[in-house]
Amino acid sequence: VLVHVVDFSGETDIEGEATEGHDPREDIGFLENELDMWYLDVLEKGIDRYRSGYHGEDKDIEVDLAEQMSAFKTNKDEIKQIILSLGLELDPDEWDDADKESLAREIRKRTKPIIIAANKMDKPVSQENYEEITADSDYEHLTFVPTSAHAEKALKKADEGGVVDYRPGDDDFDIVGDVSDEQEAGLEQIREFVTEFGGTGVQQSLENALFDVMGAIAIFPGSANGKSDSQGVFRDCFILPEGSTTEDFAYHLHSDIGDGLLHGIDCHSKRQIGSDHELSHRDVVEIVSTN
Repeated sequence: VLVHVVDFSGETDIEGEATEGHDPREDIGFLENELDMWYLDVLEKGIDRYRSGYHGEDKDIEVDLAEQMSAFKTNKDEIKQIILSLGLELDPDEWDDADKESLAREIRKRTKPIIIAANKMDKPVSQENYEEITADSDYEHLTFVPTSAHAEKALKKADEGGVVDYRPGDDDFDIVGDVSDEQEAGLEQIREFVTEFGGTGVQQSLENALFDVMGAIAIFPGSANGKSDSQGVFRDCFILPEGSTTEDFAYHLHSDIGDGLLHGIDCHSKRQIGSDHELSHRDVVEIVSTN
């Protein structure tokens, strides 16, 4: 997954130079087009690979394309499904240039999802652009997250200086230090933004990419007797692929722990779970191992 940071205020052009009235669609389209052309190049190499096979060999185009495009984490079944979904024949000799471009684009959409961090959303012009772009059906395949890097930087700096109590991802903060009237006014403007949009968008973009788009799960190692750190929060957190089991978690911690795995314990329910038990997002698990 790619997180594409786009200036939605239109104050920087595609080269990053200061300007006015720039359309953020150009930035979004530029990256997508670059990726599509990359995919198209790899796709055409896969077609050449298919055509250069031994004469008389019974081959399927999806097999050669999947092997050529293996770096994109795809497979022959997915490639075949995409080809058929576009109404194409399973014969590249029947495809014209437009067909190849459409196929490359669709494979890219399926295997390289993009999240748009719509930056500078604390400005009215950005919010106007956001409303127009997210309502456009051409961008339905993208995920948009309203973002203000400025607000995130200001809050982190203030937190480090003891001025505010702020945790990245929160939709509010407390002013705990002495501030001038001007500083307080600035912080209140930031508060309006994070309250309206549920945070600054920086942490949200990363969590959206990891958990919503990629389907990852966060697993905490714990103790069935409830031991945790002084704040009542388990110190460690491990990110695993969706569908991971107790055994997967044990091996993720250490190969020796996995080799000696006896069972796990769900620290929420205090129930024993087997090695093939599928874990859920935010589970707290104690691993019982002979090692």
